[in-house]
Amino acid sequence: MRLIFYKRRATFLCLSALAVLLAGCGLSSNGDTDSLPTATVPAPTATALPVSQSTLAPEVDEPPLPDERTLVIWWPELLPVTDTLQSQLQDFSVTEESGIEIDFRLKRVGDLGGIMSTLRTGITIAPDAMPDVTLMRREDLIIAAGQGLIQPLEGVTSVSSSVIGGLYDIALTLGQYDDSLYGLTYILSALHGAYLPTPENDIGEATLGWSFEDVLERDMPFTFPAGRQLGVNETFLLQYLNAGGTPPDESGAMTLNTDALLTILTFYEEAAQSGIVDDTVFEFSSPSDYQSSLSSGVLTSAVVRSSQFLSLREEGEDWQLAPIPTVNGDAVSLVDGWMWVIVANTPEQQDTAVRFLNWMMDVERQRQYAESAQRLPSQILALRNMDRNLLETALMDELITNSIAVMPQTSGNALTRAMQNALISVVRGDRSAQQATQDVIDIVGVSE
Repeated sequence: MRLIFYKRRATFLCLSALAVLLAGCGLSSNGDTDSLPTATVPAPTATALPVSQSTLAPEVDEPPLPDERTLVIWWPELLPVTDTLQSQLQDFSVTEESGIEIDFRLKRVGDLGGIMSTLRTGITIAPDAMPDVTLMRREDLIIAAGQGLIQPLEGVTSVSSSVIGGLYDIALTLGQYDDSLYGLTYILSALHGAYLPTPENDIGEATLGWSFEDVLERDMPFTFPAGRQLGVNETFLLQYLNAGGTPPDESGAMTLNTDALLTILTFYEEAAQSGIVDDTVFEFSSPSDYQSSLSSGVLTSAVVRSSQFLSLREEGEDWQLAPIPTVNGDAVSLVDGWMWVIVANTPEQQDTAVRFLNWMMDVERQRQYAESAQRLPSQILALRNMDRNLLETALMDELITNSIAVMPQTSGNALTRAMQNALISVVRGDRSAQQATQDVIDIVGVSE
């Protein structure tokens, strides 16, 4: 379906109609980032996609009339299409000189017929059917940039310097590949803690400590998604890196820091012995796996995604933001994001795409969309200006400022697999922290 916006005719063909037509799309993702539905767009069901969305080859539409200008946007179905977004697209269409037609497509993520697979297939056989702009997560951006599917944001495709200057450092990092900027981060997804105040942990206006020592003394159960088929789970990885572990290099290789690993495994050994953590955590591979337990209050403390937390707050519960437990209780987070990328390869379309990105990245517009979609904006002022009833902005600002970029699942290889197995053996009581650390050393050795 094509959505047309004209400056001379201000009628807006509502994107919510598109969302209804595409509500049959199957939700599929290679991760849990921003996977929760919102009240604005019903959660996709398992019914088949319309032909234009499910076909493996890119769809080819009738060309626009000679006097029409078109901006083709592919929007990932994991991000909500809200009333606020609809209004912003309409406003952009009518502010463009002579008007512009917006061709808006809701697209799958992470499987056949999704954004990446369609770009790979269509960029050579049907380039005219490709989008001008779309949104990607970090792992896909690295692949797309490496394969030449998207344009670097430099020269004629450079966005406003004020936009770049307003981004969090982590937002810039997420959009970079091979020392060049390819993605303009729009929405952030942070991994952090959340808890419900109870008589045991409610200390009034004081701030709870989140060091390993504080967590063990408080004796409050700690749930996190510890299951992982590839590599090590993200909570354990964040704690390891915060304790002094070395992040992967550009090739994805990691070296073992035995002191950092022993420190984290010792915490989990003590947590398991005290009953704060048990092996049920390995049943969860994503925070969304225990969403119902969070909503019902069965769980009162857990690691969540920022979109989950904002959804819980929107439901009216008194969930409080918290860091993930670390050695010293530092406010750190592991962050992914949705980055705007430019696919258009003609100067005219690239120029239109840049103007669109500058429009969407206006601080107030970005804040408004982020709040309406229960997401985090990538610009410092946009996040700091969010509704304080929805988010404790000072703490989230600190978490994002001190955050670490998400790693591709393939990073670390043998080391991360060995680390994950060590954690499993310690939590289940099969090995001590010292024994499990030695097991990892026996597999990967010690760096000189």
